[in-house]
Amino acid sequence: MDRRSVDRLLAHRRGAGETWVCRRRACISPGQSPRARNNHGDLARITNGANRFPNFRVEGEFSETEWDGKKIAANHYDNIGLSLARSGNYDLVCFGHNHRYQVEKFGKTLAINPGTLMGYNPLVRKEVPATFVIYDTQDESVASFQVQASTDGSNSRAVFPYPS
Repeated sequence: MDRRSVDRLLAHRRGAGETWVCRRRACISPGQSPRARNNHGDLARITNGANRFPNFRVEGEFSETEWDGKKIAANHYDNIGLSLARSGNYDLVCFGHNHRYQVEKFGKTLAINPGTLMGYNPLVRKEVPATFVIYDTQDESVASFQVQASTDGSNSRAVFPYPS
């Protein structure tokens, strides 16, 4: 992934709050789809920011869709997302909330928590790797990445496979 792609990804993240950025039937998931959950007061700002991006839509508390024949569910909370994954009713379940990276298979269901693109876990009040995940619906591959800021003060970023 080149720097321009990373900057575009981060612009989506900054511009629309916690987002799923979906392009060409692959899901770049730097958080979760914005929904009325622990961002209740921010829903209008998130929705307005999302309107700037044609491949982005705001979902409700629970999202269920199908891409390339894959049944996909998403929910913000890890306990609900993991329960959905364990149900075996989906090919892919995406979730978040706890800011912990997790890619795990439950029978036929792949569960993905992309971690946190902001690189901070407020639950434990410490910096953590800034991560995101790309899932390809056509070949069912998962690619995980870490974004690192430069140390030279230039505000540039680099992307590396995660975990390295």
